[in-house]
Amino acid sequence: MIQLQFLNALLESKDSSLLLINNLNEDLFCDYKDEYNFIVNHLNEYGTIPDKVTFLSKFPEFDIIEVNESRDYLIDALFE
Repeated sequence: MIQLQFLNALLESKDSSLLLINNLNEDLFCDYKDEYNFIVNHLNEYGTIPDKVTFLSKFPEFDIIEVNESRDYLIDALFE
């Protein structure tokens, strides 16, 4: 669930520093590797996190949820 929460928080905030500063990689997203890689590739190619519509056009089964946890919690939980 934490992977889903983090990806949703990323799509909502569009804050690329969440990925870049924290040295995240696909190993932390074993349930969502394709989704994570799509976001990273979009960031590398276009300089931004994709918007939700673009993301959902590629991954229509992805669950968009509201995330109210802090960024610090999400990052700590990913590394656990």
